[in-house]
Amino acid sequence: MELLIITDHQNPLFMDAFKLYFKELGINVRNYEALFEEMNSDIGTVTFAYVENNQLVAFLMCKADILTNWFFEMKFGFIREFWVNDGYRNQGIGSSLLKEVEAHFKSSGIEYLMLTTDTAPSFYMKHGFIPASSIVAKNQDDVYIKRL
Repeated sequence: MELLIITDHQNPLFMDAFKLYFKELGINVRNYEALFEEMNSDIGTVTFAYVENNQLVAFLMCKADILTNWFFEMKFGFIREFWVNDGYRNQGIGSSLLKEVEAHFKSSGIEYLMLTTDTAPSFYMKHGFIPASSIVAKNQDDVYIKRL
């Protein structure tokens, strides 16, 4: 399995996998082209992916971001989307991909990761994420954080 780092989200391998991911979630998108263009315009968004037999089988989309107020700034890693193809689940691929991303952020001097989930809280908690009830997500999903 090959690790691929995607910065162009109009990459056909990524687009096919992302459509499958949204189909699994029951999310209908009227204009995928506009969605992928929006992903590309979100500066700093990068996707770590595993490819096997010229098919993207898992991806984790993330970016470094900043929480700020009038006195403090905190740089953190945000995990935006995370998916493993159904035929590749429970084989350690998701855990391996998460470790790649954690190492990426750690080497960039980022100490915290943050994400929302309504589908896999036990997976994230198994990997050291904790619920962050004092942080409210705009999508109303539960927020989890991890100190690297």
